[in-house]
Amino acid sequence: MLRKFFVAIAATTLALFAHAQTASVDQLSSTTATTENEAAETKPAISITGSADAYYRFDFAKTRANNFTSFTNSHNSFALGMASVKFEHKSDKVSAVLDLGFGTRAAEFTYTDNGLLQAVKQLYISYSPADWIKFTAGSWATHVGYELLDPQLNRNYSMSYLFTNGPFSHTGLKADITKGKHGFMLGVSNATDYRMPPDGQINKKYLVAQYSLAAGENVKLYVNYVSGKAPDTSKSEQFDAVVTAKLSDKFNIGVNGTLTNVHAWDGAKNLGGKSWGGAALYLMRPVSTGCFF
Repeated sequence: MLRKFFVAIAATTLALFAHAQTASVDQLSSTTATTENEAAETKPAISITGSADAYYRFDFAKTRANNFTSFTNSHNSFALGMASVKFEHKSDKVSAVLDLGFGTRAAEFTYTDNGLLQAVKQLYISYSPADWIKFTAGSWATHVGYELLDPQLNRNYSMSYLFTNGPFSHTGLKADITKGKHGFMLGVSNATDYRMPPDGQINKKYLVAQYSLAAGENVKLYVNYVSGKAPDTSKSEQFDAVVTAKLSDKFNIGVNGTLTNVHAWDGAKNLGGKSWGGAALYLMRPVSTGCFF
């Protein structure tokens, strides 16, 4: 009887020990899995992306001058568009971007710069003290228009007249505010496309602004504004609007319209304004139609 009692105690002890071992192994496995998941979710301090493009253009008038679009100024020639490399750092509150480009496309985009600065497409740092507000300082691609400098981000390779007439970039300080479906951007910058004001010319700051609305899951609206006095003393103000709509998983459209008033300088005052404007429709497939007036 006593032997049976000791056997029972021993069996119970072994069972408890086995259960404890199983629990420890399970807990260790769970901890290891959690650590592995956390490690997998850890993002690198800097992400690096890049792209390169080349093209061939033949003009039936047999002249490179017969061209009213950006970045394809050649005839019967293979050409390098742009090789790009982009460095990005993101944290909870601070982010930074260095976007470099090399080639004829990049040189035309940074036409006011010389030397190494021509390779800088964007260079800025952002700070978000809260989820709904972000401050950005540096040089960034313009908010105006539908098309973008990087060809792989557009519906078609050759740019429209709207993009050709700019603006391309802004250098200064801006604030972005997001409230539900609404977004607001307000900033002050150097003259359009100037990283540094030119020597011996007027140095006035520009006002840049944007209002955005997510009208639904598939429809977005952007209203853009830029105004100021250029280094050549002319004044300008540009109103721009973009609407994007996703019609299905395989098809969406974009509509862009812009109107710019330019007041030339006669040596004593700014003259009455002359206006130019345009509109374009972009389809998901690489097809674009538009008009210019």
